[in-house]
Parts: sequence; structure tokens; C-alpha cells
Amino acid sequence: TGEREEHAQVRVAAASDPRERVMVDLSKLQSSHPQCHDVRQIYSIFSGMGLVYGPGHQAIEELATGQDDAGQRQVLAHLALPQTVPQNHDHFGLHPSLLDGAFQAVLGMVLQDDGSEQTETALPFALDSLELLGPWEPHMWVHVRSAHTGRETGRVRKTDIDLIADDGTVRIRLRGFAVRMAAATKVRVDV
Repeated sequence: TGEREEHAQVRVAAASDPRERVMVDLSKLQSSHPQCHDVRQIYSIFSGMGLVYGPGHQAIEELATGQDDAGQRQVLAHLALPQTVPQNHDHFGLHPSLLDGAFQAVLGMVLQDDGSEQTETALPFALDSLELLGPWEPHMWVHVRSAHTGRETGRVRKTDIDLIADDGTVRIRLRGFAVRMAAATKVRVDV
């Protein structure tokens, strides 16, 4: 039709002082996520949703769930740049396979303790902010938790995501990653 359709808006601004290092205690974070999930089962759940990830987009190596001090669900996953992807650090501020792996880890927020998923599917919807605080590494940890607002509005749920290097420095912060819960659909079949 020739009409312009807007799909996203981006505002680029200077981040906080890049010399400021944000550190987390990885061993404490790991101990607060005792429920480990089988990564093969996670990618099987994605396949069941019609999301078939090729080898270059299967960055999750480990995924565990737990609760924060307030009893809210959290996810800690270990990501690795897949071997099928060129290991070139110079071309990306954040490698797309690792970013996708971080988004995939959000699935852990709706996994049951037995590894099965809840009945609703969550689809990526929006992101409030992304901060690059340092360089990405081929192996990183991703910590997912409910957004600080703590409010779920209707079918939209927001999470905060940190990508953390093995030394505990937060390298990438994503705030307000929103997923929209897909509405259940009924199919009518006339025989």
C-alpha cells in the first residue's frame, strides 16, 4: 500500500559512567537457583510452540530456577556462543545468538518445577532499555527476574535481565523486557 508502518521506536542515549563496574556474587546467585532443568526439554518445548531453533541459536547450556528473598521466581542460565557461529568479537556490541539466548531464558519464568511449561505461551513484545556496560564474552550467565515494578498488567509480563561475565561483572542490562501472553484460541471444526 506504500504506507509506512511503525514496528519499533529506539532512543539512543549515553549510558551510566562506563567506569562504574556492577558486580554480582555468582556463587550466591547459583545457590539461590536449585531447580535445574534439562536444556533438551527446553528446546523441545520451544519446538512444540513452533519455534525451531537451529544450532546457531541454541545458546542455553544450563538453566535453573529459584526464588528471590520475596518469593518471586527467578531464572539463572549459562549461555555459550554456539560452536557453529563464528567466534568474532569485533563485529557485535552484543552477539545476536547470546541476546536470543537471554530472551529464550525467560521461558524459565513459566516452567513448572517438573520442567513442564504452563499452558500459555509468552511472546516477546517490548523492551524499555538496554545498557551495554562492558564487552560480551563467548560464555555468559543470564539472570532473569520480574521487573522492579512487580506488577503484571493483563496479559503483559515484564522482566529484567542481566548478562553477567564469569568474573561476576554485569556486562549487559535489559530492563522491562515485556512478553505478552498469547490468548487461547478455539478451533471450530464442522463435520
